Amino acid sequence: MSITKELFLSDNWLDCFCNSHEEILIKYKESHLHVVLFPMRKYFLNIAYSIPFSPFNSVIIHHNSDINKSTKFNTELHLIQLLCTQLKKWDVAQLKFKIDTLDMARVSCKRLVFQLAFTELIEKSKDINSIWEKLRSEARNDIVYARQNSEVVECTNVETIIEEIFKNSAYSASNLNRIKFSQFIDNSIQLGILKAFVCRSHDTIHSISVFIHSKDCIYYSFNYNNREKTMRGSHLSLIWEGIQWALTKNCHFNFDGSSKLEIAKIFKTFGSRTIIYPNTYYIPNPILRNIQKLR
Repeated sequence: MSITKELFLSDNWLDCFCNSHEEILIKYKESHLHVVLFPMRKYFLNIAYSIPFSPFNSVIIHHNSDINKSTKFNTELHLIQLLCTQLKKWDVAQLKFKIDTLDMARVSCKRLVFQLAFTELIEKSKDINSIWEKLRSEARNDIVYARQNSEVVECTNVETIIEEIFKNSAYSASNLNRIKFSQFIDNSIQLGILKAFVCRSHDTIHSISVFIHSKDCIYYSFNYNNREKTMRGSHLSLIWEGIQWALTKNCHFNFDGSSKLEIAKIFKTFGSRTIIYPNTYYIPNPILRNIQKLR
């Protein structure tokens, strides 16, 4: 596992979600920058993406807990400038920084393109009863309905989890290896860093959601909703289970947000805070930079 202790930069995660990867580790004074890239050849270009299904691929860690804001800012600036010198072999390199480890919003470098990305966060300081009380009455009623008319339970059967998750075309159409994914799910359940919850009635699973724990955060990572056999409130009831798990463990809850408005509205139901951060691309070629800016 990496010095950052982040699951999403660990060998267990990388072995499951990408066939090959390249790591960059830069040390400056009492700080480190750790980046993991997924290389591929596309349209005659050397491209390095973030790892599939990962909320981030770049983390800065400061080993001095007493570092002041100014020093932290300048250290991160220098680390990213050093990083740019090591990205020169790529035509495009995607950098998704873990947002709560970065003090610096952007770097003055013409080779970097910044595009806004969004996620929703519930801080670990929130009180679960207060969140429940502040839910819209329709959302509370939906969750109560799902609980009263179906089972909302934790699922530890790996075969069931894999079968349901792969009904979601976002995963079945990807290059995700079912055997490796099954092993990752099994190992993570045993380690207590992954929980899957299902909403089911009789032999029908209406929804499944998978939550993953890394350091001080629980991420809403995988899900599937059965549109042919729906249950009112099934999706919301599972998110509620994930939020309760996070706050019980004194962790933040990260929805690993979507830019789609209808999905963001669902997340906002729980009173989450919108986090806006830069999705960063290193692109040395000015023509390619302009193309990326127009996307």
